[in-house]
Amino acid sequence: MNSLITNELIKTWYRNRVKMFLIVMTALYLIIAFSLRFFMNENAIPTAGSFLITSQTIINGTFLLFYGVIITTSSITSEFHKGTIKQLAIRPISRVKILASKLISGFIALLALMVLYNIVIYLVSVLLFDASNAPENLLVTALTACLYKIPVYLFYLALSVIIGTLFKSTIIAVVLFFVIDSVGGMVTGLITMLEWNASYFIYPNLMLESYSDNTLINDPNMQGLFGAGESLTFSLMIILVYSLVLGAIGFFRFQRQDIA
Repeated sequence: MNSLITNELIKTWYRNRVKMFLIVMTALYLIIAFSLRFFMNENAIPTAGSFLITSQTIINGTFLLFYGVIITTSSITSEFHKGTIKQLAIRPISRVKILASKLISGFIALLALMVLYNIVIYLVSVLLFDASNAPENLLVTALTACLYKIPVYLFYLALSVIIGTLFKSTIIAVVLFFVIDSVGGMVTGLITMLEWNASYFIYPNLMLESYSDNTLINDPNMQGLFGAGESLTFSLMIILVYSLVLGAIGFFRFQRQDIA
């Protein structure tokens, strides 16, 4: 199993052009950060805390999330597209282990990227912007915000597994994922507008930041708009249940899939 995961991580590095992603994302981030610091009106320059949280929201919650989905989805669909799935199937390794190695390697790669980028985010925030009046400890804030994203990543990767097993095209699988995620967001908004109970719907429970006591992470102005209104433990259980169900469907589909 360890060798499978290691092999998947190596393939991820080359297949998904991780090096290029790191260079481009880091360069763009630094350009934006320096532009905000040195070319904006003095009164419009954000504080270190606001810049930190905004950066984490955009990078952790958008770019890294969707890139992690692409990594996991393409690790499955590329095997069918290139025909290498047949070579894996004839080896004395169960399909469960094959798919599990792809899911685990995608999760490890995503966590590694999150750690790397959030070190950059923290250093840029405290070195370029004013942290003297921060209402919270910025290092603790950065770490806490990252922890809130880990269960969310788990759900989305489980969703990407089932989509990856249904389609043999990476492009179709990724586009469908974006469609599903967008529809989920719209349904959440509709449920909120109609004041229905959204406690058992997955998307409101993905907003774990709404349970934080940290004033930087949980913006008081956003309270009531996100979150299921239950508890952190409840939302974590909902995420776990949905992830297990989606994962089980994906594994069952992969077990039954014709790879001839």
